[in-house]
Amino acid sequence: MFDLIIRSMTQRKMRTTLTIFGIALGIFAVVVMGGMSEHMTLTVDKSLKLLANNIQVEPDGTLGGLERLMNQKSDRSKECQE
Repeated sequence: MFDLIIRSMTQRKMRTTLTIFGIALGIFAVVVMGGMSEHMTLTVDKSLKLLANNIQVEPDGTLGGLERLMNQKSDRSKECQE
């Protein structure tokens, strides 16, 4: 059986080369994707740690302070009109 495998590999060199190249490329792709996934996970974790201290809870309906900003602008416009 082993003799048949060796003989087939030596007779069909192009197919053997392409098969080995395909297997190596597949292993390389899996390793790179795993590394990219791990890097992305670390980046997201670091970002969440940085933002965790800056989370603000606003009253219902303020849209993250946008309403307060709009009220300040309208107050300023009223002052300019007077």
